[in-house]
Amino acid sequence: MTLKAMYGKIAYPLLFQCLCFSSLVLPLRAQESDSTPQPQLAVTVKQYTFTLNPGASYSFPLPKVKNPIRIEVALTNYLPPSPKSALMWALFTPSSVADNWIGTNNDGSTITGSTEFPHCGPPIVDIYDAGGTVDAVLAVSCTPGLLSVTQTENLTIAGTYIVRVYY
Repeated sequence: MTLKAMYGKIAYPLLFQCLCFSSLVLPLRAQESDSTPQPQLAVTVKQYTFTLNPGASYSFPLPKVKNPIRIEVALTNYLPPSPKSALMWALFTPSSVADNWIGTNNDGSTITGSTEFPHCGPPIVDIYDAGGTVDAVLAVSCTPGLLSVTQTENLTIAGTYIVRVYY
């Protein structure tokens, strides 16, 4: 018997068996998966656009929800030399006892924190200039249920901001 004939006697039956076994395994895997339909998630987005002079603040309401809230703040008219981004964002979880958050500053550094009521909070996230000086701050407002964006005196031009709140 030649090598080619031996290969044909061994290889083709093995290939046939592999194909048959794999076709039996695939339906078993499909049956093991969770086939219950998942609920659709609805996300609401609110946007606030405003301009701040140096030292000014703008407050906006937090939605009254029990799930986490994502907040993005973009400074749209940042002048060179600018850092990598003029965007800061935070994931915020309000509760009746304290507000908790994790956020990313525009330089990529992260911050976590918590504010117990009825106190005003420390900065949640910041926008820094190229030298590391804070130009804008997102913080818990002294008024319950509000967050505020404050432009520091360091940024000497009027800043235009876009805030998006996802919940």
